[in-house]
Amino acid sequence: MDGMKSVWGIRPDQIPQRVEQDNEPKPRAKRAKKPRRCFVILPCHWMDQLQNAQHVVTFKVALHLLRESFVTSTNEIALSTVCLRAMMVGHSKARAHTELEELGLVTVERHRRRSPLVRLHHLD
Repeated sequence: MDGMKSVWGIRPDQIPQRVEQDNEPKPRAKRAKKPRRCFVILPCHWMDQLQNAQHVVTFKVALHLLRESFVTSTNEIALSTVCLRAMMVGHSKARAHTELEELGLVTVERHRRRSPLVRLHHLD
């Protein structure tokens, strides 16, 4: 059988042998996480007042405050720079919360060297 060839022209020694493996499962590829769906409840009074806003950053901060209020179930939110950095707000934070205060939507309690505490109004 040394010179014997199979129907396909392959010698028996050219056929790869099956290697026994451990019964360990192969690691699965990690799935990409779906983007988390989030939403903001926007009261009509806020929508009416935000139409008079002068700066885009005011809208961004207002939406952030409303979302945080919804998530934490409170009307008092510490407005830190770190939480606004992802929204590209940066140094306009003071301008935004001052404008929101002028529009009558929030009251801001300012602290030296600390994040301002913002109280939201008209959420009913």
